Order: sequence, then structure tokens, then C-alpha cells
Amino acid sequence: MVNPENNIEGGFEEKLTRKEIIALAKEIIEKGEVLPFSGMDPKAYEGSKAAELEYPGFTTPIDEILERLTKEGMKIVPKNFRFSDNDSEFFVLPAQSNDIVADSISLRQLAVSESLPENLKKIIIALRG
Repeated sequence: MVNPENNIEGGFEEKLTRKEIIALAKEIIEKGEVLPFSGMDPKAYEGSKAAELEYPGFTTPIDEILERLTKEGMKIVPKNFRFSDNDSEFFVLPAQSNDIVADSISLRQLAVSESLPENLKKIIIALRG
């Protein structure tokens, strides 16, 4: 699901440090919640489709990932499933997947919508910075 009309990137004036991004993400992940999928940024979707055409079979097709995210909900996971004070790279997976390589999109690729928790919106916008 690509959601161009749900992008609401305004409203967060402050810049977050890497340490603040990690702390906010850790808070979300430790809750273990399955979140509603807000859609994918249209430009990120176009890039994913282009990569899929260039490297067929490397990952799960993006449309299949988006369908699963819509159906299952999403969870946020850190790179390699562990936190590092130096690494602010996070991924979005369908709720029932643990395959970062094949089934993930980058957290920065999510559409920012009203349905997302405020701290998650802040992280996405900061990562796009």
C-alpha cells in the first residue's frame, strides 16, 4: 500500500540525535506491539520496484511485502535484531516475519500518517533528515 495522501511530515521542528533515535526506537520495540501499517512513501516504493526489476529474486517482491504488512500489521526491528549505541538502522517487517533480508523495508521508507505513534513519526522524519 503506497500512501501519498497520508504523508504529514510537518510539525517536528527539533532534530534528533542518533542516541535519541535509538532510545525512541528501543522504547517502541520493547513494547512488542504490532502496529498498523501506514503505507510506504511513494518515492521509496518506486525505488524498491526499480531494484526488484534490476535484481529479481533477491528479496520478496515489494508488493507482496506491502500486502503482508497491510494484512498482518508491522513490527519495528533493529539491524541484526540487536541494539547498538552506534547504529540507528531499523527495519519494518510484517508482524509474522523475522526475515530482515527478504521481507523488510527500511523504517525511513514508511509513509508518515496520523495512525502512527508520535515517537515513530519523529524517528522516521529524523532518519530522512
